[in-house]
Amino acid sequence: MMMGAELKDMPGSADIGVMSLNVDVLFEIMRSCTQDKSTLSRLMRTCHLLYTKGVPLLLGSQITIRSRQLFSFCQFMKVDINHRSQLIRSINFTFCQLEHTIDATPEELATILLMLENATNLKRLRLDNATLKSDDRLPMTIAALKTIEELELDTFGPQAESMLITLKSPIRAMTVSFVDAEGKPLETYQPTPSFIEAFKTFRETLEEITVSSAHWTSPWSGPTVDVSFTKVTSLKLLDWNDVEGEPLMVAFPNLRKLHARREDIFSVDTHDFFRGAGDVGSLRQLKIEAQNRNSVSWPFLDELSGEYLYCFAILCPVRELSVSMKEIT
Repeated sequence: MMMGAELKDMPGSADIGVMSLNVDVLFEIMRSCTQDKSTLSRLMRTCHLLYTKGVPLLLGSQITIRSRQLFSFCQFMKVDINHRSQLIRSINFTFCQLEHTIDATPEELATILLMLENATNLKRLRLDNATLKSDDRLPMTIAALKTIEELELDTFGPQAESMLITLKSPIRAMTVSFVDAEGKPLETYQPTPSFIEAFKTFRETLEEITVSSAHWTSPWSGPTVDVSFTKVTSLKLLDWNDVEGEPLMVAFPNLRKLHARREDIFSVDTHDFFRGAGDVGSLRQLKIEAQNRNSVSWPFLDELSGEYLYCFAILCPVRELSVSMKEIT
């Protein structure tokens, strides 16, 4: 939701009677402008009727809040914050200020907190590091919501961890980058958290998972995963840090789509890993024997894609396979 300085809570005084188009036609035009917030807000300022009809459209589609829009957004919400908060379905906080908190006044923070408290129809939420660290009350307020189905976190730290533990919403799709505020792999956690462990609160509701720079062994010593995500059918591993497939097979027994991509495959750490593995074929054979011994495997996968999938020792039938070949010298 791009709300610039021009978005005010002062609709124009034009008389609807002078409009040449039928009102129902104007409503349809407004509905087609939900992805163009500037055009929608201009239409809303033409008269009180279109303004009233436009508020649900403006708040019912994707809302994106950046630093430069925070003041105007808060002013807009404060007019009728209880009702308007209930109209919000999807909100994206994008401040991109690394480890710093958002540049907001106490009044603006209070408005954001009150808005979230009353966002009883919120379905999708994206949070950046600056937002999570802006106020200790914010993670607690989000954790109390019960309607969020899609959650995205662009960093993982103490605030995110505590929020996930207490979050009451039935999360269906989770996207988390296990990096710090500067985008670097986590180093403050010992041991580095397993995303399987971090997400276990949602084992009964999760269906889709996307993780970046994640671990799922800590360390792995056999199929000892004590949590099962039976509804998860899609798993995306970006810049993965483990090559053990067995824990994934135990944690996600009904998986149908697996994508594993490493963009930094030429990094020094990756070179050392593959060279240290020696005979990759022998390593794969050991994993196959372990899977057979422990009777762990997926029955089949609909889709399998990514790089160095050979290391995962996936034995099940695959209906659609896409492999990117990269050479390490």
